[in-house]
Amino acid sequence: MDRYWRLVWIVNGWQVVPDLIPVYPRLVQALRHRLRTEADRIGGADHINPRV
Repeated sequence: MDRYWRLVWIVNGWQVVPDLIPVYPRLVQALRHRLRTEADRIGGADHINPRV
């Protein structure tokens, strides 16, 4: 995953920030929350994979 983010930063011309591994669990949690919030907004999470 570290390699992926480094490539994203490089492709976008952003400064490469080393050692963001501790941030990943929080990022995943935030994205899951956003996905649930969007699912609730459009009428339920029946069609969303809970393992995402």
